Amino acid sequence: MKRIPRNEGAKKACEALPTSLWVLLKYFSFKEITVRMLCAEAHVGRHTFRLYFKDKYDLLGHCLAEVWNGVAAGTNEDETLERRISELLCANEKIIANVLRDANTRTLACIHEFMHSIIGRLLKAGDGTSPNHMILYHFCAGGLVKHLEQIASNRFPSGMDEINAYLFRMLKAIAAWDAQQEAGEAGC
Repeated sequence: MKRIPRNEGAKKACEALPTSLWVLLKYFSFKEITVRMLCAEAHVGRHTFRLYFKDKYDLLGHCLAEVWNGVAAGTNEDETLERRISELLCANEKIIANVLRDANTRTLACIHEFMHSIIGRLLKAGDGTSPNHMILYHFCAGGLVKHLEQIASNRFPSGMDEINAYLFRMLKAIAAWDAQQEAGEAGC
């Protein structure tokens, strides 16, 4: 559990850590980044890091949640969520590649949770807790994470534009199927 910063200096230190992660991800894979590197970039001590985050995976999860909150909150009527997500993925292609390059299970779990949030919002399917919706979310998130992972390791020659097109085509087809399933269930 993260502590709430008590003073302005602590608040700045806490805010510097996510920024340091984004900066380092421009140059290093997530696997290569250490807590020591994060602290040096943020100009904070390891003790300060540990006050707010358990480890670098906790920080990554926090950063992804902040990104998602910013994308979801910043969307207005003139700007679709789909477009905001596309722009986010395209603008951060190098960072995404560095997070996923040589990713381990914990890194993939953070990314999967992030994708799960995005997919739930895009599908606009119920509350996301029914078995059908959970299966859809996990199916989409798992497939998308695997696709991104392959791109990051250069095993699949496509870029973010292709991923965006793939993601939104897949989600629209699944949302249409899910609406048909719900309509069929309501009629029984």
